[in-house]
Amino acid sequence: KCLNSVLSQKTKYSFRVLVIDDGSTDATGKILDTYSGISVIHQENRGFSGARNAGLDRAEADYLLFLDSDDELCPGAVEALMSRAKELDCAIVEGAYTEVNPDGGVLRRHGHPEGPMKATKLEGFAWGKVIKRELFNNLNFPEGYWYEDSIMRQVIYSEAECRNLAVAGIGDIVLLYRRN
Repeated sequence: KCLNSVLSQKTKYSFRVLVIDDGSTDATGKILDTYSGISVIHQENRGFSGARNAGLDRAEADYLLFLDSDDELCPGAVEALMSRAKELDCAIVEGAYTEVNPDGGVLRRHGHPEGPMKATKLEGFAWGKVIKRELFNNLNFPEGYWYEDSIMRQVIYSEAECRNLAVAGIGDIVLLYRRN
């Protein structure tokens, strides 16, 4: 569901899909290898941060969008996020999301304010937004910790504020966050 939600995005923006097989012990790696139009990186298990870092090491795009394997992009997410980023020349654009249970039933909808905002008002997670790649120059997610997203609030958002980079939100629901 996750990968199909990405590959079914309809947008005028070109994007590259990097999938990190982080030491899967089932048939995930072989299944990923059957997809066309994606780049698969197979590695020993390094956890969420190690997987994100592997993607960062190979990402060449101007913008990044992180997505965890149990979550899904909503139709039009890439178009909505990137359109706002280009319209306002934003370093970060974050959208609304919906929490769902493992079967996809809605648990809670999380709205998001529209328009320009301070980076310090963004949610602390890495997903649900597009982020300029340059904000991750010389920076990786800390490996071996449960709070790997802490660099978003402590470093990335602070850097955007210090450099006076534009940040915005959109009210569109861009992601289904699966609560397992």
